[in-house]
Amino acid sequence: MNTQLKPTLGTLHLWGIAVGLVISGEYFGWSYGWGVAGTLGFLVTSFMVATMYTCFIFSFTELTTAIPHAGGPFAYSRRPLAKKAD
Repeated sequence: MNTQLKPTLGTLHLWGIAVGLVISGEYFGWSYGWGVAGTLGFLVTSFMVATMYTCFIFSFTELTTAIPHAGGPFAYSRRPLAKKAD
């Protein structure tokens, strides 16, 4: 009995799916954003989102080095909540 997983999608396949989602607007919503906010409003909003995402990346990286755990973000949120319940 073989219990190993077989990789069916490669790196190129995953990249293609991600690019297809962004181009179609399913993931980011380019068409809706420009239609509602206009070019300048969309630029300001994109800058704000990029700033928040950058802060998230730095926070997540800090947590990764402080609490090395295979659970990812779940482990980081579970740790303070478990201590609070005690």
